[in-house]
Amino acid sequence: MVLRLRLAIFLTLLMLLTPVAPLLSIEQVSASPETNGTASPVEISRVATGILSEPAIVGDSAGNFHVIWVENHSKLMYLAVDSEGSSAGQPSQIGASGGNIKWSPRISIDDSGILHMLWIKDSTSSNCLVYFASNPTTDSDPTDGFYNPTDYSTNNVVCKTNFIIDNIANPNLAVDSQGAAHIVWQDKDDPLDSHFGLPAIRYSMMEANWSSHMADSPIFDTLLTTSPSKSTFPELTITDDDEIVVTWQDSRGSMVEIAVLLDSSSWDGMFDEWKDMCTLLYGGTDRQGWPSPGLQNMADSVGVILLDTIYGLGDYVPPNPADYGNCAGHHNTGQRSNPVILTEQYHTGGIRKLHRTIFNGQMQNGANQYEDWGPATTWACLSWMDANGNVGNASNPPTLYDHRWNPEATKFAIPISDEAPKTGNTGTSSDDDQSIAEAHDACVEGGVVPITVLGEITSSSSNSMWSYGLDLSQCPLGAVSSNPRTCSNINVRNTDAGGRVSQWPATGQNLSQMFDFWMGILHSGTPEVWTTVLDPYAKLSDSSFQRGMPAHSENGGVYSEDIGWGGQVANHFVVVNDTKITDDDSWSGRPDVEMTSDGWFQYIWSDSRQGRSQSDSHELVWKRVNLEAWDFNGQASGIDLSTNFAASSQVQYLSPLDGTGAVGARDADAHNGQGSIIIDDDDLMHTVWVESDGDLSTNITYRRSADATRNPQQNLPNPWYVEVMGQGVGELGPTYDLADWQSEKMSVGGEKILINVDADMFGPSIAVTSDNRRTAAVVWVDSEPCDTGATGLPFGDHLCFRRIQRSILLIESDVPSLSRTLEPGEQVTMNFTIEHLGPSSGNSMDVKLDWSGLPSDWTVTALVGSGQGQILMSPIDSNWQMPSGGNLPVSLIIEAPSKFDATISESHQPSIGIVSTDGIHGASLFLDINLEVIHGLVLDALQNTIQIEQGGSGLLSINISNYGNIWEDVSFPNRTTSSGRQIWGLPYGWEVDFVDHISLLEEGTTTSKNLQITVPENQVPNSVNLTVVATSDKVSQQGVPGAEAAYELTVEVIRKRAGNIIFELWDPIEEVLPGQCAYFMVDVTKHYGDDDVIITVEQGPPDRPESISLEAWRQTNWVVNIDYSALPGGNIVEPTARRYFTSGLSRNIFVELCSPYDALASETQEVTLRAELFVDSQAFDEISMQVVVLPYNSL
Repeated sequence: MVLRLRLAIFLTLLMLLTPVAPLLSIEQVSASPETNGTASPVEISRVATGILSEPAIVGDSAGNFHVIWVENHSKLMYLAVDSEGSSAGQPSQIGASGGNIKWSPRISIDDSGILHMLWIKDSTSSNCLVYFASNPTTDSDPTDGFYNPTDYSTNNVVCKTNFIIDNIANPNLAVDSQGAAHIVWQDKDDPLDSHFGLPAIRYSMMEANWSSHMADSPIFDTLLTTSPSKSTFPELTITDDDEIVVTWQDSRGSMVEIAVLLDSSSWDGMFDEWKDMCTLLYGGTDRQGWPSPGLQNMADSVGVILLDTIYGLGDYVPPNPADYGNCAGHHNTGQRSNPVILTEQYHTGGIRKLHRTIFNGQMQNGANQYEDWGPATTWACLSWMDANGNVGNASNPPTLYDHRWNPEATKFAIPISDEAPKTGNTGTSSDDDQSIAEAHDACVEGGVVPITVLGEITSSSSNSMWSYGLDLSQCPLGAVSSNPRTCSNINVRNTDAGGRVSQWPATGQNLSQMFDFWMGILHSGTPEVWTTVLDPYAKLSDSSFQRGMPAHSENGGVYSEDIGWGGQVANHFVVVNDTKITDDDSWSGRPDVEMTSDGWFQYIWSDSRQGRSQSDSHELVWKRVNLEAWDFNGQASGIDLSTNFAASSQVQYLSPLDGTGAVGARDADAHNGQGSIIIDDDDLMHTVWVESDGDLSTNITYRRSADATRNPQQNLPNPWYVEVMGQGVGELGPTYDLADWQSEKMSVGGEKILINVDADMFGPSIAVTSDNRRTAAVVWVDSEPCDTGATGLPFGDHLCFRRIQRSILLIESDVPSLSRTLEPGEQVTMNFTIEHLGPSSGNSMDVKLDWSGLPSDWTVTALVGSGQGQILMSPIDSNWQMPSGGNLPVSLIIEAPSKFDATISESHQPSIGIVSTDGIHGASLFLDINLEVIHGLVLDALQNTIQIEQGGSGLLSINISNYGNIWEDVSFPNRTTSSGRQIWGLPYGWEVDFVDHISLLEEGTTTSKNLQITVPENQVPNSVNLTVVATSDKVSQQGVPGAEAAYELTVEVIRKRAGNIIFELWDPIEEVLPGQCAYFMVDVTKHYGDDDVIITVEQGPPDRPESISLEAWRQTNWVVNIDYSALPGGNIVEPTARRYFTSGLSRNIFVELCSPYDALASETQEVTLRAELFVDSQAFDEISMQVVVLPYNSL
């Protein structure tokens, strides 16, 4: 059994410490492999024998384990165990630890293989937390019995006076990526005297100094829980960003109900206690001037719900003091017990009268009951559960008025008196003993904790009064004694009720120490699991922070934390303030936390389910939380997990749900606790805990998860579920018994009932290696020699060690990398070694390869063995026999799909495994097999620009090349569909003539295809971009590089000049007599697009000067008149103005050409019209009209 040392027994222990020889080698114990599971616990080893403390273990990257423990209270011992489970030396005393008393060893390891150790050492004046870092490879002789590495660094983390019991307790450490150690512990140190004797969580950072061997503390002794609450059992883990995640159990969030049973004989000495009780509970100044903050106020300040009722015995409440001083306003005058329960909203019953008490199972009528605190306690406890087992409101003790307890609260019955428990006599009587025994049993049966507070008693009665109090709060002794009780717990009468005893301060003393005692009661309710996140490197980057100082401050009489952003945003220390992980009324304690690669925090703790007292049985519970779903901005009020349900999981019970959970059952057979968790590099969670037993069938139980980063599925809601082969359903994976022999383990076993689960020592320590085997190991203290059957061993404890392989079968790669990348048609050989980890003398096992995870167009061949004995496995899962203790090579030949079959790049994680044919044993590796398909389609041409006249066509050659590593089938967009024309970029009326498909374009080849482009006549002359797009038929989705090629070419559409504008005239020659006019109707038509047209008169008679009249001018001159009215713009615009013609538009121009009056015969005149495009004068047409004068005979 482990002894937790205290100052009170320090000198005694020094005298009792006698050398007990440690075991110098690991003894192997045969063990049958577990069945129907995924893990294989192998041999059990006995590491040491003696008086042993709780051990600690860590695994390294070479497959070794490092174990430390304290032997005979004074020697810190170390042993390395190799990957085969054999000792790498012998148990060795750590020389740097010295010879003082020590306990609570812890160990961690960093990425460089440096061991970081921690323990508490004790001296006559102080307790110190000691840090020791070392390189185990520098210990020159691991067989000399001393661990003295030359590379080491050590220092005290902190030292505190041991005047306060448990001033330093429950330390833990973790190491970050930079090799610095981060240490947490619980501590009652309270320089501001504001925690009232309650433990708090503290933190320090340590850095090794290999030159001076003196470790440094960059951040010293920092308070993490600044509120006065009971904060205990800290654990920690570290994020990838070297943020520190601390978790612990805390009384904040609990509900406590106290029924104060106060002796009402104020005329007989119980006057000051009445006044003081109100001062303690409701606040105010005591008789000595000490200001009490009030228990109710303190409860409210930290989120504890305190339900209180003060009962005056004998159906009487003394009006003075009950109606005066700090009691004023709390006296429910004349009222007896409240018929309804107290709640968070209605949390105080005030001061009431206790009508009748219970003695010998009956209600007491009459008589003097003012001082019957024994029967009053019986009444209080039977009010919760009566003699018939009825509970809560159904309870019906033999009284008219009963106390109604809140079922969700932790319940305390607290009698206060200065005289004996039955009728207040000063001596001892059988009635006193009977009343105490009856009250004790009622409280034990109901799970109500009796706390005895003695009034201002005289020295003559002190011994008997303390004896009564201890008999009630612990167990009846049957004799008068003020010594603490040793309860056998074999029946109800001998069961420790779990309470304690205190005494009212003497006259002249203030209530400060008594208030601390009551604060201890207030914070004895069901704890919750809390977490905070720290960023020490952000704090160290703060220029105002002095290295070596605490990261909290003490100003104005209060403790303050440095809360805010850390990291790259700011330089605060607390980046997530205290956050509640659990939120229920059960007892949630002994948490542990680790982090998976996806950033989720994995929590375990022990949980009392429906239980509300410290003596209820627990189960091991798991929950995962993603705190990174919130900003690490300090979260000064903590994170409310209910605001993001996706960031946390439902709880999962990991231990078997045992017991009925009945009130007061105290069922040790149903208790599972003291859990530990570790996560390996594959994100598998390993947990171990103590499965308690009322006899000696206590067991160490192990469970392992699947990949903790696996997304929840319908049948696999969390990583602890495994698929039931062939049934399409999931179930909770198996547990493994690591130590199912009869013994006490980690000080648990042999007791029928539970007293206080918080008094359990730490659980078995678990570790896992970071080599390929990922072997787990568990170490624990056992009262038996680890099932060896050995006899004649020295008296004491035994340190047992057991490894858990992934499987008794193992497969390992011959090279570190399991990743291969192949091109189409390529093949690769991967070599593995398969091992049977059983003894060489064992039987062979029928096994087969388990291969899966590649598509059917891949070819996989397996060869087992070597040389002439090599076997081609066909089919690949053929059976063969694997010799026990042997190993065989396996070659896996993987051929990628051919260049014809390959389509796109692929990534696969196939598994290659070795399994026994009965399905019990197996191991596998996930490979990373990649197919690199390179699509290299390229289009080009000798030219990227072509000129085509309106209405014409052009021809160019397109080269299609395959520079990839597969054969390609190539398609081009369909020019007859709207979507295809859109890809080509074809304007309306355009046409292209090109190949639709090319089959089997081999890698490294180029083919050429002609592209003919036809432009419509009405296409406006401009530049048009067309795109030739080639797509691989082997790719279904877009965006695959090289699977699509595009070539953009520019078609410069040039204007068709010939025939762009056409004049037409039926007869261009007319004959007239002198003075007559000829008329012409000229048709003008526009082709090949819309344009502005300019029409001019290129040739014709001269214009008439304005100074000459028309009549005079016509005598000898020709005159032409042109009518443009039918043209766009008509005659309104200038004759030579731009006129907009649309393509195909045809209009008439009317021309009148008149001959002179004096014209001669055969005189001729010609008019020529020209039409040209405004934008291109070379696109034109001209037409001429001619008039000939006929001879005119006159007399």
